[in-house]
Amino acid sequence: MKEGLNPKRFNIFTVLDRLKGLGNLFEPTLELKQDITEVLETFGKHRQAIMARKMKSKTIPITKELKPAFSVRFGPSGLPDRKDLEKSMSVLKERGYSAYEIEFVRGFYLNEKQCKLLGELAKEVGIYLSVHAPYFAVLSRGEPEKREQALNVLQHTAHLAILMEAPIMVVHAGFLLGRDKARVFQIVKDNIAQLNLRLLERGYTVKIGIENTGKLGQFGQLGDLLGIMKMSKNTVPAVDLAHIHATTGGSLTSKENFKLIFKVIRDVLGEEFLHPLHVHFTDVSYGKHGEIEHIPYGQGELRLQLLLEAAREMGIDLIIISEAREAGSTLRMKEEINHFLQDIS
Repeated sequence: MKEGLNPKRFNIFTVLDRLKGLGNLFEPTLELKQDITEVLETFGKHRQAIMARKMKSKTIPITKELKPAFSVRFGPSGLPDRKDLEKSMSVLKERGYSAYEIEFVRGFYLNEKQCKLLGELAKEVGIYLSVHAPYFAVLSRGEPEKREQALNVLQHTAHLAILMEAPIMVVHAGFLLGRDKARVFQIVKDNIAQLNLRLLERGYTVKIGIENTGKLGQFGQLGDLLGIMKMSKNTVPAVDLAHIHATTGGSLTSKENFKLIFKVIRDVLGEEFLHPLHVHFTDVSYGKHGEIEHIPYGQGELRLQLLLEAAREMGIDLIIISEAREAGSTLRMKEEINHFLQDIS
């Protein structure tokens, strides 16, 4: 183009004089007829050749048995040593964990520098990180001040998750009893939309993992959450199996009932939400009101073997976070997973 040419010289006020002097330079395009038959034929031949090569590369012998995909990552929530992050990550690696959830609960907190360091250490040893937001920052906050406080905390938690390169931030829908369910549903939906807007404005890519609650009468049962997720963007289920067990009369004692949970998630949200599926697992006893009590693994009703069998048969990729309070329970779970994986390999 000519030097000194400026687009400001060509605008709505100058175009009429230009048309008078040069005429309509685009007029020939209205009458010009082009034949692209030859081009389409050449393109069709190339496309057929490409498709043939792709089909040939995907050919599988009929004799080969196809099994559904299945993978599992497992680890605890809670650092072995909160004051020494490098030591903690070293311990997690030595114990063979491949996942870990950082809980910003019970007064625990990390600053930005610590979060970045933890993310780098986890990356070095191949540990999948997730973050659990503080309990009080629930999505069912409706009062303007409390709602703003919760959204600010969740926004900051997402910021820390980004520093750690954690793909999911787990949040509770709420612990509210005796509230109008339709109203709470709308509040949670609105808060997720507002939170997503804040994350989008800052370029945060962390997913909002919504965890189900564990007491009868509370908003936030699995069905509630799936309904909200179906209508909300950037959300994934963070399924607490102990909570489901407690609020369904102790139902998770069969492989088929674990599969039923997976099928419901798949049917409501889609197959992609099972790759991976983030679940919380611990042993539990339950009462008539759905209260739960965490107990050492092996002394309650939940069994990892049934969960793993169900996931394998349905071809699900699992991220299992152990919420056991005792280190021995978590280690026993890991050994059971390792035995299961060795048996099927």
